[in-house]
Amino acid sequence: MIIISMEDISTSQLLKPLEQLYLAGNYQGTIDKLLEMRDQLDLGIYYYNLGTLQAKVGDMGAARYSLEQAQSYGFNSTTVKNNLNFVKNNLAQNGVVMEYSSPKDKMLEFSSSFGMSSVLIVSLLFVLVTQAIYFFAKRKWDRTLVVLIFIFILPIAAKFYVDQTFIQAVTLKDGPVYEGPSQIFEKKLDIKSGAKLVVKNNGDGWYLIQSPQEYIGWILGPQLAFLRNKQ
Repeated sequence: MIIISMEDISTSQLLKPLEQLYLAGNYQGTIDKLLEMRDQLDLGIYYYNLGTLQAKVGDMGAARYSLEQAQSYGFNSTTVKNNLNFVKNNLAQNGVVMEYSSPKDKMLEFSSSFGMSSVLIVSLLFVLVTQAIYFFAKRKWDRTLVVLIFIFILPIAAKFYVDQTFIQAVTLKDGPVYEGPSQIFEKKLDIKSGAKLVVKNNGDGWYLIQSPQEYIGWILGPQLAFLRNKQ
């Protein structure tokens, strides 16, 4: 159901017409009204409510995209997680790959699940702890510390590379995946709506699927909705 997740009166008043449509069972009308109000709402709240409504009308691919977007904008309530799990379970029952099996898939998913700010904080804490150890041990700042600083930089560099090279996306409709970046190539498989992919842009509207392993191939951009990188 539609919830008001901010306590201020202005947000409550904005969502009141949506609540009335929702309670009347007019889910598509609620979606249309919400789309009109996008610029008036916090994006986390907007995407949460949009994803919940899309799930209500059975558009699970779009619902997954919207709920994932809500989380990327910092809206991480228990309700969002529960709704997203419901959508994922529904998609899994319809044959959409949910569990990553290969090490590469797991690495890309792990890297993309954290924002750059989280990586910076962890790296900074690592340096501070290292400095404290060296201070209390009264050790000199020798080559070992240089190596540790290098190790500190590595996660940041890796995160930057992943964010610049790979894009997370969700398929919004069923469609083909090809052997190459053109429809003249042989079709490998049909991918269902709601699959979460890591892709690489090749230009000309084609994207190379990097993960999950089961979907590797080329897909056209109009089949995809791109997720915002976590900050």
